[in-house]
Amino acid sequence: MIVLASTWTDRPMMQVALKPVATQGDPLRTAAYDRLWASSKRFRVIYRTVNGSLGMVLLADAALRIVVIYSFSSGQIAQSGLISQLPFVVLIAAWFLINRGLLVWRARRMLDAECDVAQGTEKKLFPPAGDSYTRMSSAVRPTG
Repeated sequence: MIVLASTWTDRPMMQVALKPVATQGDPLRTAAYDRLWASSKRFRVIYRTVNGSLGMVLLADAALRIVVIYSFSSGQIAQSGLISQLPFVVLIAAWFLINRGLLVWRARRMLDAECDVAQGTEKKLFPPAGDSYTRMSSAVRPTG
């Protein structure tokens, strides 16, 4: 409940927990992260979505555990304990994959762009063909 309730605060739990991961301890990235948090509604929505979805996963897990445990007889307590772990594993795995696939890359891209703006080295999202991303140096180009 605490994770879910913190979604609507100034500092959601996952924002606090993931800030060191997103900034990688780099002071420039930390400053960019703080600027984005203060100025970008979209950035805050991403982190609040991650936080709220984790809160919902944990709430659903608690409800499913109650259903599983009360659906077994007292002689099957050990079995119900093992089975009650399965929904948690599935829910957390799904939460992780969905957030990694849909949200985390957007926040990372926004943070990278903010860092580039702060350094004055703004990059185009799709560099033109033949640049350093696609060009092979003559040292590694196969010959013959």
